[in-house]
Amino acid sequence: MLDRSPNLDASAPPVLQSHLPSLDGMRAISILLVIVAHATGVFGRQNDYFFALGQLGVSIFFVISGLLITWLMIRERDATGAFSLHNFYIRRFLRILPVFWLLLLTVSVLKAAHVISIEWLDIFRAFTFTHNYPLSWSHSPQYAYWLTHTWSLSLEEQFYLVWPSLFAFLRPRHAARLAVTLALAGPVLQIVNYYALPSMRGVVGTAFQTRIDILMAGCAAAFLLESPA
Repeated sequence: MLDRSPNLDASAPPVLQSHLPSLDGMRAISILLVIVAHATGVFGRQNDYFFALGQLGVSIFFVISGLLITWLMIRERDATGAFSLHNFYIRRFLRILPVFWLLLLTVSVLKAAHVISIEWLDIFRAFTFTHNYPLSWSHSPQYAYWLTHTWSLSLEEQFYLVWPSLFAFLRPRHAARLAVTLALAGPVLQIVNYYALPSMRGVVGTAFQTRIDILMAGCAAAFLLESPA
């Protein structure tokens, strides 16, 4: 599930408005790549080429998400002198959780009525935003079929839990340096994951610790976007 870009209230002052028209085309391309990848996997085995394009689409969306979230936080801090974690999480709650909980409720009702096949544990893991860490890669074709796409939303929610908190308490230049460092740390993080967490070698494509560099690339871009240089 791909979370759309954050929007503030339409009455917000221009400095806090969240729309970057130049990103609309990139967002459309990323969504199209994901749709094509999923469409080719409806019948038979997923085509590796289209699967790779789908992964590219997700990565583009992650970069856009990191950029917009950080861009808004920078502009709020510059306009008001501070960044409010409280208001940030209220906006995230209202934007994501009501619709997401409706999805989980629908899946739960269908599960209870024996219309679909899914484990209660998978529903719980989607509810707790931990679905990007599968318990096992040896699973049946029905494994979390109805909620597998929530892995990307789980990763984004983990990102929302960590990065805004760091941003709120770090000095601007330190936050920018951290964003750039993590954006460039992808290879190192994957090597560390491989040797330090051998049981998680199969989750490189979905785990927070091995995909955070993609989101942080967008965060670093936001600092460049707002830089006078």
